[in-house]
Amino acid sequence: MTTVQRAVYQQLKHSITSFELRPGARLVEDDLAEQFGVSRTPIREVLRSLEQEGLVVGSGGRGRFVREISLHDYEDVSRARLALEDLAVVQACERSSDEAIDRLRATWDGEEAVDGSYVHADERFHCGIARLAENAFVIDTLARVNDRIRIIRVTDFTDAERIQTVRTEHDAILAAVQQRDAERARAAMRSHIEGSYTNIRSLIARALERAYLDIPMETR
Repeated sequence: MTTVQRAVYQQLKHSITSFELRPGARLVEDDLAEQFGVSRTPIREVLRSLEQEGLVVGSGGRGRFVREISLHDYEDVSRARLALEDLAVVQACERSSDEAIDRLRATWDGEEAVDGSYVHADERFHCGIARLAENAFVIDTLARVNDRIRIIRVTDFTDAERIQTVRTEHDAILAAVQQRDAERARAAMRSHIEGSYTNIRSLIARALERAYLDIPMETR
């Protein structure tokens, strides 16, 4: 991305992940170009990038929209994710080498920016556990799960203290895997995912309440 595209991307992404732009909002290139004081070309590239991240969706010839959020869908997918992660961490205890665990420990982490982008570091960790398990089905399925719920999970990484908590929990999971303690690894993984789920539900509920309370009465 150019410097201009990067600036627009960061601002627009923040508007989406903070729910300043509500789920389902239409993203009109001309309007965004005017808002950011740029041409349509950088706007188009930014929207493509956000679409690849799952934050924006296309709808045939009708343009692009902020992806809708369904907490019911998130709950269902999260339960499936928990089962996948449970299997992955047990098989990681059984199959991984100390060298592979050390590589994951050294490479999964990322920048501490509280704009939601830390979700990618978190995904690297969880996909890394799946790779330690050497289970191709889990690796592929977990990648699809991440794509499905990323727009919701970014809200879990908008606070520096929460990011530090995630780091600590990841370290505990990896320590249990390295010690081949499957039961402790499973318990640490379950606690980690359930904590994320609880935090996200609370954040989403508050954010959506604020977003929709801001709608003028005549438009409700």
